[in-house]
Amino acid sequence: MKRAQVSLCGLFTSAGAALGQASLDGYNITIDPPVLAPGQTATITILGRFDPAAGCALASLSADLLVSQHANGLHDLRTIRPFGGDPGSVDPAGVRPLWVQQLTGLAGEPGDTRNPIPFWQAEFTAPDTDRPLTIVLATRTWWFTLNTQCCGHCFDPVSRLDEVEEALATITVTACRADLDGDGELTPFDFLAFQNLFDAGDPIADFDGDGRLTLFDFLAFQNAFDAGCP
Repeated sequence: MKRAQVSLCGLFTSAGAALGQASLDGYNITIDPPVLAPGQTATITILGRFDPAAGCALASLSADLLVSQHANGLHDLRTIRPFGGDPGSVDPAGVRPLWVQQLTGLAGEPGDTRNPIPFWQAEFTAPDTDRPLTIVLATRTWWFTLNTQCCGHCFDPVSRLDEVEEALATITVTACRADLDGDGELTPFDFLAFQNLFDAGDPIADFDGDGRLTLFDFLAFQNAFDAGCP
């Protein structure tokens, strides 16, 4: 593979920040790491996000995780907070049911105080490929309630389905991680692609895998570029 000699000098134009999340009721899908080489494994976690001011500490949901093609490496399904029934398995259409009767941890509820609250996790092993692949994951919610009072059994659940923000995430599989423009060569255009991803806050630019976009990601990208690709 051809490789151009490029320096990072002049490309670092904006300060990185922690990879952001929205504040509405809904979900986050985190993928660690979001870019894989064939055979590498990533951990996928789905988290429920709630507005503590909108209700008490108990919430319920029923949703699907939709996955695109090439996701047959998704395995080790397990619930982190095992309320409700069996979360199911992938059907031929690439759908995993997600059923959770209670997510705790909001205002006034003892126990887990995290928000968002992780409730589902799986691992994904990247398939062999000689060209970049993108696997898409998205939530599709059928039932989402938040309780307005929590006094014994008087939970008074209220549907917040119309206010739920669905989650969307992607996994990129590539035999050459530094080839960000996917043209099969390492050129200055890959540096420009990295700069654009970094400026947009895209987790693909998190080359050192620490969950933040910082100068160290530029250095990690430079090292990957200098190492070349198969």
